[in-house]
Amino acid sequence: MFADSPRSDSSLQLTFEPNQHSDAYSSWVPRLSLACLLSQLYNRYAIGLLFISPLGDLLRRRQLLLVLVGLSTSLTIGLSLTRHLVIFEVLSFFIATFSITPQILTPLAADLAPESKRASAIAIVLSGLLFGILGARILAGIIAEFASWRVVYFFAIGVQGTVLCGAWWFLPDYPAKNHGLTYWSILGTMAKFAVTEPILVQAALTIIGVNASFSNLWITLTFLLGGEPYYYST
Repeated sequence: MFADSPRSDSSLQLTFEPNQHSDAYSSWVPRLSLACLLSQLYNRYAIGLLFISPLGDLLRRRQLLLVLVGLSTSLTIGLSLTRHLVIFEVLSFFIATFSITPQILTPLAADLAPESKRASAIAIVLSGLLFGILGARILAGIIAEFASWRVVYFFAIGVQGTVLCGAWWFLPDYPAKNHGLTYWSILGTMAKFAVTEPILVQAALTIIGVNASFSNLWITLTFLLGGEPYYYST
């Protein structure tokens, strides 16, 4: 879970990273605070993975997904309007924590797909996730170049609202799978697997290294290319 923390949904990818070098954004949020905030968002996202994603094994995942996307969308509205850094940080904390929909949607797609097409279903969901991460950075950079950085947040609200409506209309209901489990037993099982499954431990350590490099690159690259001698725009 923690190894996968650098991934996130559209609200985070569309707003924080590409806006780091926006002049209006940087004048409101100091660059050092912005870099620290982005790093903290990944940690908050890991908290959501650890403590919220297990609910996917206990609750109906359609309802859980709708609640998470709805909360993220509502909080992004406040994020786009606030002019106080403390409120901005608090809202960002909760948005990052609730941004775990891909980790709930992927197992749901695997359960809904026939066994012969399960791998293809997972691949489609993950491909959409990665395409969204890449596309979000490009769109946010273009928007921030020609409009206020707050417009990027407004666009993210529209994207999340579209996702919420699409999930409401098209996401099928699916019964909870593990009626005999409790929330704390799931957390205990996760902790046990983290020290008793060598392949899982090896994979987690590998992904931690890869994603740590990935996040460090994206956090620092914008500042590097935006300053001397490059002076690249968003």
